[in-house]
Amino acid sequence: MNLGFMVAGCLAASLIAPAYAISLKLSPEVDLLVVDGRQVSGPILKGADSLQLNAGEHQILFQVSKHLRTDSSNDMLYHSVPMIVAFNAINVHAISISLPRLTTEQESRDFNQKMNFRLIDENGSPVSYQQDTLSAVAPQNLEAAMSQYNLAGKTASVPAFALTKKSSAPLNTSNNSSAQPEKNDKSSVKLPFSLWAMLHQNPQVDSLKKWFTAQ
Repeated sequence: MNLGFMVAGCLAASLIAPAYAISLKLSPEVDLLVVDGRQVSGPILKGADSLQLNAGEHQILFQVSKHLRTDSSNDMLYHSVPMIVAFNAINVHAISISLPRLTTEQESRDFNQKMNFRLIDENGSPVSYQQDTLSAVAPQNLEAAMSQYNLAGKTASVPAFALTKKSSAPLNTSNNSSAQPEKNDKSSVKLPFSLWAMLHQNPQVDSLKKWFTAQ
């Protein structure tokens, strides 16, 4: 039986190892709205250049906001429609959202029609993903809207991120003045880590349960 606990410990360690392994690079033009079913706010991400995620499946809702040149002397603040991206982060260390050239009104109109952004890894190689858009919804209802979307079986739906109740766990960021200093990179934000959620979603757990049952 001691051998069983040793095996379980090794397996648990292998499952824990990928935690916080992926860095989602942030840019000033990209506003993250929802990550894996949970709404995020601007103040939390202010000053951060990356968001740390576990390796595996993820879904983000984001919007592009940028000042554009117009024919008049005044600039125009452009906001894209909210865009949904679902991807599986495997064997990569960093992922970025690569946007096309967006400096004029015509380029923004083209982007609204094509939504021709890309996901790339730390080497500039493309990362496969599914994309969609979210219909207009009030900012305070984004979590509920994404939960409904994820249960609808649409192009970028991820049912695992459909919330049954609103999470009360805050994002951890070293940029928060009330938080304790961290040794990690102060320009990054970490999502809360749940060991049980990680074990529950991992297919190896079923094998582990069957192994213990047989002992």
